[in-house]
Amino acid sequence: MRKLPIAVALSAAVHGAAIAWVQTRPRPKPEAPRPVTTVEIVEPAPPPPPQADDEPVEVALLDDHTVSGRSIVPLVVRDSANERNDKASAAKGAGSKGVGAIVSEGNGKASASEGGGGGQPHSKYMGMRGKSWQLHWDPSEAFETAFNAYDKPPDIPPPPSGELKPSGNGTYTSDHGAFTADVNRDGTVTIKDKPDVGDVHFSGIGIAGRASFDDWAMRKAGIDPYASAKRQWLDKTRDERARIGMASRKEDLHRAPEFMKRNVAWAWSKTAGDPEARRQALFDLWDDCAEKGDDDLVAAGTGARLYVIGFIRAHLPQGAAGAFTPDDLTRLNAHKRSSATFQPY
Repeated sequence: MRKLPIAVALSAAVHGAAIAWVQTRPRPKPEAPRPVTTVEIVEPAPPPPPQADDEPVEVALLDDHTVSGRSIVPLVVRDSANERNDKASAAKGAGSKGVGAIVSEGNGKASASEGGGGGQPHSKYMGMRGKSWQLHWDPSEAFETAFNAYDKPPDIPPPPSGELKPSGNGTYTSDHGAFTADVNRDGTVTIKDKPDVGDVHFSGIGIAGRASFDDWAMRKAGIDPYASAKRQWLDKTRDERARIGMASRKEDLHRAPEFMKRNVAWAWSKTAGDPEARRQALFDLWDDCAEKGDDDLVAAGTGARLYVIGFIRAHLPQGAAGAFTPDDLTRLNAHKRSSATFQPY
C-alpha cells in the first residue's frame, strides 16, 4: 500500500521538472508573412505579317524546238510586293500588258491566255492537258556495251562446305560413317551405304567391330535409315558440286580439238577400205559440232570443226582418190543439221 503513493510522487516530480524546463526556454519569434508578388500576364504581340520578297521570281520554261522562225525567249514572271496591286488592277482592265500564262496549242504555235500580249512560245513538254508527248532515247553503242557488261551477276564461288576431299583426277569423296559419297568430275554424286556389320578386327583377347541391327532391320523393311542425312548432305554440297561440274565442263570444252582428234582417228581406222563410209563418218563428226550456246561451247565447236577440215585437206585433198566430190558435197549438205555449209575445199 505504500508503493503507490511513492510512484505517484515521483511521476509528479518528473512532469513538473519537464514543464519548468519548457517554460524557461526562449521562444522563437514568429516570422513575418512573406510579401505577395503580383505577376502581370502580358499576352505576346501577334507576329508581323510576312513580308513579300522583293526579289523577282524567274521561271524559265523549256525551249520548244518545234517552233521555227521565232526567237525563243524564256517566260519571266515577276511577283513582288510592289507589283501585286498593279496586277490586280491591270487584270480588271482590258488590253492588259502584264505577263500572261503562255499555253501551247499543240500545232507549233503559241497563244497568250488571261491577258493577251507577247505570244511567246511554250514548250510542248510542259503541257499537262491535251496532246501527250513521248521522249525517245537512243543510247549509244558504248553505253549498251557497258550496260550489258554490268548486267550479269558477279562470278563469286560458293564457300567450301568442308565435306569434299579430293580423290584424284578431279573427283572428290566424303565419308559419313554409315555411307560414303563419291563426287564425279561433272558434279554428279554416287552414294553407297556401308555394310551394317563391318570393321571386324581382333582387339586384345577379343574381337571388335561395328554392328547396327536397327539399320539392318529397317533396310529389310524397305526403309533407308539415313535418307534424311543424305538429303542434308546433298543440299549442303549442291553449290560446291555445281561449281566442280562447271569447271570440269570448261576444261573439257577447251580440249575439244584434242577429243576430236581421237574421234577422227577412231573413225578413220574403222572405215578403212570403204571410202564412202569414211567420207560419211568425217562429215558426221563435222555436223555434230555445236554452233549455238554459250561462248565456251561455240568456241569448242569451232575448234573441233577446224580440226576436221584440216584433217580432210591433209589426208583427202581435192582431186585425190577417196576425196569428196561435188556430188558428195551436194548430197551431204542436203541432209545436214548445221546452219553452216560443209565445204572442206
